[in-house]
Amino acid sequence: MENDYGKIFYLYLYTDTLIKLKLCGYLYSLTLSSKELKMSQIQLGEKLATFEEFDKALEN
Repeated sequence: MENDYGKIFYLYLYTDTLIKLKLCGYLYSLTLSSKELKMSQIQLGEKLATFEEFDKALEN
């Protein structure tokens, strides 16, 4: 009987660890995607700034 409890406990630890690892991976991918999003926003802002400068140069 004790052996069964040991198996259940190890199975619980194993699944708990797997869930935590998956959650950490998911959160890590979320932070990566938000960083990529910020980078693309910065690049877009730089492109918009160059377009505005280009428009000003055309007006002058």
